[in-house]
Amino acid sequence: MMAADVLGKLPRRPTPIDIAEAITGTRAGQFLAVRLGLTPNFLRNISVDDRDRTEQIWRGGD
Repeated sequence: MMAADVLGKLPRRPTPIDIAEAITGTRAGQFLAVRLGLTPNFLRNISVDDRDRTEQIWRGGD
């Protein structure tokens, strides 16, 4: 499940990088990054710019 503030920042067909940037732009995402000791660009750096991989994110735990 994704928060409305994250979904509102996404383009129509987001890439994993778009999703990572939307998450890190929220207060919750920033809190988790600080809590876990992640650098501001960590999620973006490990994401790919391939729209075909977005489906794997939506499926989540499958």
